[in-house]
Amino acid sequence: MKNQKEEELTSSQDSMINLKNTCLYILDSILQYTSTHKKKSPSIFDNHSDVNGEMNIIDEYDFDDLFQFCINLLKLDENLLILIMMNIDKIISNDNFALTYKNINRLFYTCLMITQKYYEDNSWNNKLYADLVGISCDELLDMEMEYMNLINFHLFIRDEDFAKYKQRLINCMNHIEMS
Repeated sequence: MKNQKEEELTSSQDSMINLKNTCLYILDSILQYTSTHKKKSPSIFDNHSDVNGEMNIIDEYDFDDLFQFCINLLKLDENLLILIMMNIDKIISNDNFALTYKNINRLFYTCLMITQKYYEDNSWNNKLYADLVGISCDELLDMEMEYMNLINFHLFIRDEDFAKYKQRLINCMNHIEMS
């Protein structure tokens, strides 16, 4: 028989799994839509580097694998994942940007890195973030600058907006579970 702490841990782990699956579902739906409906301008996120003739993790992994790799390795919590999704929403609402299968990995990783730097007291330096996925610091800095320009350097998210977005994700999770 499980004690209360074990049940809370299991519930928390199940909740995170559901949230990860919901985020993947939402991003995949957006990708399917934007790949056929949205006009796209060239972006640094579309560039794929080739260091020493080898592909790097950020370009080699499919998005689901990169997503799981980052979530697990960086031990992201639910709140940070929600903030990342909110920041991705800022980008895809920009008329000059279309989320595609070619740029999702780089956009997600850049968003994760910037969100983590902004909201957490302890984050890595750019060299560690770049080394983790096998790209140069210069390339990472270029992606970071492109991202910040696309969101007009607006990283702050109000508590009320966070609460509303979290509730929308919960509603989406419930809808997916019932389907």
